[in-house]
Amino acid sequence: MESKPNQRGDYIFEVIPTIDGLWKYVIDYKGDSAYSPSSIVDVGFLVLPQSGTTGSLPQVKLELRFPSFAFAGAPVNVTATMDPLILGAVLTLTITDTNGTKSTVEWPPNLSGAYLYTFTPKGQRGGWTLKVEWSGNAAYAKSECVRYLGVFEHGDFDTSVEFMVIEKSNAAPYIGGVAIKSTAYPSGSEPLSAVTGGGGYTFHMMTPGQYTFSFTKPGYINATDTVTVKEGDQQHRNVFLEKVGSTSTSTTNKVPSYPTVTILIGLLTGLTIIHLRLHRLTPRSPARVELR
Repeated sequence: MESKPNQRGDYIFEVIPTIDGLWKYVIDYKGDSAYSPSSIVDVGFLVLPQSGTTGSLPQVKLELRFPSFAFAGAPVNVTATMDPLILGAVLTLTITDTNGTKSTVEWPPNLSGAYLYTFTPKGQRGGWTLKVEWSGNAAYAKSECVRYLGVFEHGDFDTSVEFMVIEKSNAAPYIGGVAIKSTAYPSGSEPLSAVTGGGGYTFHMMTPGQYTFSFTKPGYINATDTVTVKEGDQQHRNVFLEKVGSTSTSTTNKVPSYPTVTILIGLLTGLTIIHLRLHRLTPRSPARVELR
């Protein structure tokens, strides 16, 4: 299947697995006149078989909902749903950390009939497993749902901003040799500066906060861009410069244009949403594709 980016530059694929097993993604970018083809192969997700039924009894559909990743030491809010809803049903929630240590709690509904639970993963980076179970009754068989949580430390994600400097009204728009400098930056951080090579530059491991950058090159009108950086963000911003004497004005645009990405998926069961981001590099260099 193919996908085009949304306004944030994310590629989103929705697939419905039909059998259980370990699934693998093969993601291809065909390349264009500026960038070489690139691909990535990644083990995507494990699809578990559906729980069996007891005799001819139907099953209640259980679902767990929580973020796909969290930071160690930060609270995680977990909700569960039942379809059909069995009033007053008490669920069992089992949380297993990366060392295999399990914590099991009885999970009754609140006064509104909703299932809400909050826990804080502490000191264990990696994959956690959350499993919710219902023991069933005379009308419905036992049911369960399993989901996975990635736990990270602060600093595990690269916090970065990529600037592409573009000349207006030019068939070959990317401008090299542009001086980029942070004229305002978060307290406690160092000023940032660089010179674009093939038209772009990426600042990595940035301190979260607000920055103002200036863009200068002889023969062009200076431009500025103010960016708010959040931890773990990878932002991609276009900065437009005009030559001296041009009638247009310099602008910035944080939503770049991304090529179409093709993904081949095998062995699928259940609904899976895949987030991709294609990182521009220098012209004719391989593009970098990330899974989210």
